[in-house]
Amino acid sequence: MKKGLALVFGTFDVLHPGHLWFLKTASEYGRLIAALTPDIMCRYYKGRLPCRKYEERKRCLEKISYVSKIVPADMRSGSFRIVEKLRPSVIVLGYDQELLRSHLIRRLPDFNLNPALITLKPYRRRLYRASRLRALAENTGNYGII
Repeated sequence: MKKGLALVFGTFDVLHPGHLWFLKTASEYGRLIAALTPDIMCRYYKGRLPCRKYEERKRCLEKISYVSKIVPADMRSGSFRIVEKLRPSVIVLGYDQELLRSHLIRRLPDFNLNPALITLKPYRRRLYRASRLRALAENTGNYGII
């Protein structure tokens, strides 16, 4: 079976083993492209800027062998132009991306697209919860494992 393109969305600010597991698992569905959230959109979605700027987060992702390409996610909430442009066969979502999933379900027909939407379960959620890791990173200055 020929695998197509798999797309993930994320900020990947404090990169941790849960992110690596998520990306590795997503790569099993096809050539993996990560749509990386721009800094200003992090503020829009999360109410704060990321710990690390876009370029630094991108450089960390580029070091991961199973991520084929990193592209900036859309600068307008809900436009999903990156999905329209890339036309992935699979979109892999994290367990905490329910709202993104519902928005995709509404918008995909506008692009005449029907990719598989796969939501992964959390990886050791208590240990690798983003809010806990962000607080630790801010206290120690260590913003990722790469």
